[in-house]
Amino acid sequence: MTTVPIRPPQLTDWHLAGDAWIYVRRSTEDQRNNNFGSGLYQRSPVDYLTALGFPEHRIRIVDEDDGKSGTSSRNRVGFESLREAVESGRVRVVVASEISRLGRDDLDLAKFLWLCELKRVLLIENFVARDLSEVSDWTLIKLQAVLSEQENRRKVLRTEKARLEKARRGIPVFRLPCGFEWVARPGEES
Repeated sequence: MTTVPIRPPQLTDWHLAGDAWIYVRRSTEDQRNNNFGSGLYQRSPVDYLTALGFPEHRIRIVDEDDGKSGTSSRNRVGFESLREAVESGRVRVVVASEISRLGRDDLDLAKFLWLCELKRVLLIENFVARDLSEVSDWTLIKLQAVLSEQENRRKVLRTEKARLEKARRGIPVFRLPCGFEWVARPGEES
């Protein structure tokens, strides 16, 4: 027995008359190639959107950025096409599994959210509708954006510390050029 989702009060007929785009992004090629569950989950709102009343031809999965970092909106073709579609007024609902999928740079994300608010776009995050004209929804999403950037900065610092520690021990930090081979000295890690 299939259950029909309850239509969120924020989702209006005006939203249903436009397009709904689902943004999919995993941060690295390794995650894209090996973490299938995340990609499947991020694409899963298609059935939810059709049950809410969106015809399938107006639902698009934007996955051109899958395998790319969200630390900046530069070089993310999918995010740029999403932004342009929101700006044009075609997209009236943006779906993401979590706010950090849209990006981890709080300034880039704030600009995008401001555009969504200006264009009356409804954000559905993890199957929860967020109306950015509502102060509480805006505040929650903005806090999540700042925390996503904080998490990203922590990852960068941890990675840098790990590289420095390896370098201090004489362990190559980067891949050796083709034809070279690392041979650990006695007593060193390989």
